[in-house]
Amino acid sequence: MPICKKIAVLLVIFFLFSCRQPDIQTIEVERAVTVEVPVFAETIVTVEVPVVIEQVATVEIPVVIDTESEAISPEHDFSGIYLVLRDQEQFPGAGCQISIHHLKSGEPFDQLEFELNCNNGAPSYNIGYATDTILFDDTSQKTAVFSSDRGECHLVFEFKSIKVLEVVQIGEPFDCGFGGSVFANGTYLLQDTAVPAIGCLNPNRLDESLDCDSLND
Repeated sequence: MPICKKIAVLLVIFFLFSCRQPDIQTIEVERAVTVEVPVFAETIVTVEVPVVIEQVATVEIPVVIDTESEAISPEHDFSGIYLVLRDQEQFPGAGCQISIHHLKSGEPFDQLEFELNCNNGAPSYNIGYATDTILFDDTSQKTAVFSSDRGECHLVFEFKSIKVLEVVQIGEPFDCGFGGSVFANGTYLLQDTAVPAIGCLNPNRLDESLDCDSLND
């Protein structure tokens, strides 16, 4: 082969090798890496916590005492007119009135001559009436009990003070001889200390000789 051709062949071979892409190999390398990672660990922590402890304690509490009721004289006369009113907006005309004549007997028990008139107000205006003379415990209890002869009905009278009378009705209105929905329960306040004429509150009053003017004032 002429030398010129040899040189040409060598140049072609060199050119082909210089343009050829290198053979790249990917090698996977396994290695250990230390990385800082936040870890939520379960730990036991001691914490001071305020604790409410249930305990029994003696506490001095100022109490307002009704000295008037505490100082009721054994000689006090509870005669008078006592009144309690109901909700006048809801039941116009509803209320009860009690007339009491305190009879001092000097025996172990005094007596109360009383009459009671109640009205349940609008719209029915039913009436309840009772009258009797009952024994009165004029000691520390200041109580008296009326028992109706109409049925299982009792009215308990208890003087809380010289001006306050508490009445509790035990039994239904019918058993007390009252109209429907008529109850005598309530806290009655003293309106007049004059001895009232018993009979003036009777809705069927026939005795015209009774002095009932004080009840109409």
